[in-house]
Amino acid sequence: MENNTTKKKPVRKAKPEAVVEPKTTVKLKTPTRLKQEENLKKGVKTQFKAGEEQVRIARKGGIASQKVQREKRTARELLQIAMSYKPVLTPALKRNLELLGADPNAGEYTAAAITMLSLQNKAMQGDVRATQLWLEISGQDPRVLLEQNRLAMEMENAKHQPGFSALDDAFGRLSPESESEQS
Repeated sequence: MENNTTKKKPVRKAKPEAVVEPKTTVKLKTPTRLKQEENLKKGVKTQFKAGEEQVRIARKGGIASQKVQREKRTARELLQIAMSYKPVLTPALKRNLELLGADPNAGEYTAAAITMLSLQNKAMQGDVRATQLWLEISGQDPRVLLEQNRLAMEMENAKHQPGFSALDDAFGRLSPESESEQS
């Protein structure tokens, strides 16, 4: 009997390779996707233009922008004229001014003054948006006041930081420290 001391390693059988077919995804054309593709097609007209055509497109955009700016300026000017208008105080308007707490015989009221009085009245009746607008116009907007206070505190804190007087001198202002050095 032969004694076989060497062990044979088991032979591994090769696994058959799995055939993986590429996944094909079908992109559905939803209304949103169609709109996106349509917008991309529209944008092709203005992409990568060179020379005269690009200048022509830019000029058209500039002209349109100027037109909008002119319209806005005209609207602001007309609003200023309308707000400075002094309406005739009819009995109904006098009654409204009295209800708002103003003396109709005290003088001439501009449209702006009457508007502010009615806005103040709405704010006093509890209209939140009217209150916000009234505070903003009168310069008492809490957001603005908080920002002003924050900036004042930052400036005060910066004064106590080293190098503040050097920054002050760089801007041509004299700090109290540099004034005493010059005397």
